[in-house]
Amino acid sequence: VEYKEPLIREAILRELDRGGQIYFVHNRVESIGLMLEKLRLLVPEARFSMGHGQMKGAELERIMLGFFHHEYDVLLSTSIVESGLDNPRANTILINRADAFGLSQLYQLRGRVGRSNRRAYAILLTPNFRQLNVNAARRLNALERHSHYGGGYEIAMRDLEIRGSGNLFGTEQSGHIANVGYKLYTKILKETLEELRDIAEDRTPLYPKPDIKIDFDMLIPEVFIDDPNERVSLYRRIATAVEIAEIDKFQKELRDRFGRIPQEVTQLLDGKFLQLVGQHLGIRSLGVKQRTVSGDFHADVVTDQGQLLIKQLSQAIATTGLSVEIYNNAALPFVITVPANKNALTETRRFLEAMEPPG
Repeated sequence: VEYKEPLIREAILRELDRGGQIYFVHNRVESIGLMLEKLRLLVPEARFSMGHGQMKGAELERIMLGFFHHEYDVLLSTSIVESGLDNPRANTILINRADAFGLSQLYQLRGRVGRSNRRAYAILLTPNFRQLNVNAARRLNALERHSHYGGGYEIAMRDLEIRGSGNLFGTEQSGHIANVGYKLYTKILKETLEELRDIAEDRTPLYPKPDIKIDFDMLIPEVFIDDPNERVSLYRRIATAVEIAEIDKFQKELRDRFGRIPQEVTQLLDGKFLQLVGQHLGIRSLGVKQRTVSGDFHADVVTDQGQLLIKQLSQAIATTGLSVEIYNNAALPFVITVPANKNALTETRRFLEAMEPPG
């Protein structure tokens, strides 16, 4: 769509109204500060942050983690966001001067949103459409036309048509493929196959992710891994994990590669564990503080499986020896009292593990 400030404001406010976050991609470092001021004036209700590749690693990491933990509503960044953390709360992305991006890069950027069960929006902002060159218009039309699941293959093929392929397996690569590379195309194809396989196997989770609030430090400290790119890569792996086995394998890999794991990292992994197991059990919310843990379940889970939940909770109480109060109402809320000499996050993990049946 043509760049218009009322449209941008409407898109940002629409996402804010449903408690979400927004990526705004502006791929010119020399003018990104000016764009930040324009956006702040345009949407004063939103909390903005800014990140680009010329920032110091520690500062960029702080910005990215702050956005991930919902300290900001809008992340204004260059295209570095395409390799950042997956954030299920971020479901709107606006890409300024989308006509200047390659088709494969637009595909990657568009994939930053839609990581949850909410509808996602990718808004490609351009100058007047009649002023675009032919190839830019063809790229944008191709992305719009192949926006369905499994469209990555068609996008890759269309990009090859527009730019020319050259010899993908040799050293003679013509067109922009020399910059994009065969590796990215195979990645797009792999993601497409995985999407199609997910549809075929109906792997959609039965319940939404629980709302989890944890009163503990959860991060990968610089003293443990000093390379900011490596830390971002590891954060992304944690964020995208969908199976408990992935977390256990990842923890072992960290220990093998970097040695003794700091408590903050263990707590980060425990937090991801709570999210995955909590989702499987139908937990709606979970709050972990230093000495108490409170939670409840989705009402339909209690209605359908109330007796089973009571049995699982009783089993967990017997196994862990924790003091737990269970209240008899529609959401079956419970409160765990954690002994003073125990870590509440670790004890919560033990409790949910005891509820979760083997396999």
